[in-house]
Amino acid sequence: MCVYRENSKIMARITIPYAVADFIDLRERGFYYVDKTDYIPKLEDYNTPILLLMK
Repeated sequence: MCVYRENSKIMARITIPYAVADFIDLRERGFYYVDKTDYIPKLEDYNTPILLLMK
């Protein structure tokens, strides 16, 4: 992550992984990660068909 100044605000630039399947590699390379495990039960209980697009 790098930090830079734009219009007097400090902003952090994050690196979002693309096609990285190995969690250890993802963490070692400093990629941004959001754990969405808590959403799995909500998706399972949802009574409408859901389209999940995996990349």
